[in-house]
Amino acid sequence: MKNIVWISRHVPSAEQTEELRKWVGERFNLVFVNKTIDSVSEIVDKISDDTVGIMAVLSPELLSELVAVSTVPVFRAVTKRMMTSRGTFEFLHDHFEIVEVFVYKTVVMNDDRV
Repeated sequence: MKNIVWISRHVPSAEQTEELRKWVGERFNLVFVNKTIDSVSEIVDKISDDTVGIMAVLSPELLSELVAVSTVPVFRAVTKRMMTSRGTFEFLHDHFEIVEVFVYKTVVMNDDRV
């Protein structure tokens, strides 16, 4: 059976699960990683021969590193912010996107180059 490594503190919504089924087929397992990730090696250790993708909610630094070393597609969930009738906001699943390249470059703000 195909596996998707799911790195998030949230379980997938019904809409997300349905979109995953369209991508990988009816039967798949989610390998949940529901903790703070300190190193990409913690994620790479979860990849097996049956892994078809990694859905990741990560810091920019870790996402960049994961995309560079992963042997399977890395993707992320994109949400849309919707105002409710009570004036509050909720976030609804819009789509997944595969992260093919992620370049993360920063400069310290008190650096002479800024």
